[in-house]
Amino acid sequence: MSTRTKIPDLDNNGKFVKHQEAEILVHPDAKRNKAIVMMSGCFLFEYLPEDWPDWSEAKLDEFLLDHATEDLEYWSADMLWDKITDVADVSVRLMEGK
Repeated sequence: MSTRTKIPDLDNNGKFVKHQEAEILVHPDAKRNKAIVMMSGCFLFEYLPEDWPDWSEAKLDEFLLDHATEDLEYWSADMLWDKITDVADVSVRLMEGK
């Protein structure tokens, strides 16, 4: 049985905590990056860490391949990344009412 790390910067209702909301207003990509972290848990048994945007492509690929859920363990890093970002983008558009 896999365990998941706790999603950081969320309150008990799944809402961004206040300092995270302020960061989203300052950094336009912060909302998408947060969604990518949250949606990574749909495909990985451990959420991407918050600092993933600072990683090299090789480090990101390695993390994706090492943490894919059992049913997705034969997917390529590109396939995993495409699914994570697709779901994250849809969730951001849904939250923005688009």
